Amino acid sequence: MHTRTAYYGFAAFFLLIAATGGCVAFRQGFVADSDNSCGEWSLIGRGTNLIAFFPNTYTEYRIWSYFRSTRAATTAFRITGQFPYARFTAFQSSSAGQGRALADFEIAPEPGSVNPFRPGTDRYAANRSYTIWFVPPGSAREGKPNTIVIPENTDFPSLLLRIIKPDRGKTEHGGMPLPTIEAFDDKTGEPVSCPFKAPPVSMLDMPSIALPPVEDNISFYYMLGGDEFGRSRSGIPLFARLPASREGKIAALRFKVPSFPDTVNNPHVVFKKDDEVRMALICAHGLWSTLTSECLADDEFKKDSHGFATVIVGPEDDKLKAEAQRRGYDYLSWGHFLVPALFYRQILPREDFEGSAWRVPVYDATRPLEPQGAEHFMGAYAPTGRLCSASAFLKGDACGLPH
Repeated sequence: MHTRTAYYGFAAFFLLIAATGGCVAFRQGFVADSDNSCGEWSLIGRGTNLIAFFPNTYTEYRIWSYFRSTRAATTAFRITGQFPYARFTAFQSSSAGQGRALADFEIAPEPGSVNPFRPGTDRYAANRSYTIWFVPPGSAREGKPNTIVIPENTDFPSLLLRIIKPDRGKTEHGGMPLPTIEAFDDKTGEPVSCPFKAPPVSMLDMPSIALPPVEDNISFYYMLGGDEFGRSRSGIPLFARLPASREGKIAALRFKVPSFPDTVNNPHVVFKKDDEVRMALICAHGLWSTLTSECLADDEFKKDSHGFATVIVGPEDDKLKAEAQRRGYDYLSWGHFLVPALFYRQILPREDFEGSAWRVPVYDATRPLEPQGAEHFMGAYAPTGRLCSASAFLKGDACGLPH
């Protein structure tokens, strides 16, 4: 049994912090709207002072937060918008242990509109409107379609909007305006003034969990247990540790790419029931910084004749990248991270898909390590590989890959 473990505080999806201002910034600048229109969504990342926890580079993150006062305890919020032109979108509430999500395919469209994220539906249909509700606990709308219940255990509820992989030419909000937010009294249905706006502080808590050790043979593990959204089919992240970048090693990974709707090269593609995943991607992160260096998505992988992708992961190095590309491999850079890590994600794997990341159980540091690797549950669809010397790779070392 392996006992070499490290402990790290993981948020199930996001840690959002103000880069400046500390507690002063947290208490200033609250302005209530004079009508029931609740203002705009805040952008996360992309030059703002809000940082997403292990973000992927294909996603636009937006967040809206408010201060839950006594008056606001019975306020419900109506969110109206149009489905974006993108690979995936979802709304997620915040709170430690109480986060809830509404994935795109679960949202019922308005009468006369369609949901383009449902199988067999025209993704470019003109009528694509929806309405969802963000309601207090005990609301008559609780349990109904298109409804997210506001978590009880936070004074600053937040709603996160993710738009992943917008179609080419529709990069801003997936080609649609951002949804509007309006406030209503949950009991009477009458419009009410919006509560005070609050700056986003955190999405979810950061429990300490044991990490697997760094080993020459690379496997991925499911680390983020306990969060309902993280453990749903809406985005399952598998984790692999890498050695410190100063050790002069690179990682060589190989895996079978699942079938997916290629919305980038064929924007009018229709989502199908037999797509194995909605999206698959791999990203390089900093283990301690929680930031992202670079990602590769399904439509970018250089697949061989058997549908396998080979990815070399290493530093920002032109010689290594050129050698990997010369051999027909993809190259993923960990940039300037001192302690890099990898996440492989599948979004909406089909329920009966043999290579679904959903099949991988939560990593348990008290059990033997080897049987917990994702390859034992996903087969060839799980990334596996090995570490090797960067200098040896440049001299022709196959790094454990097939010749």
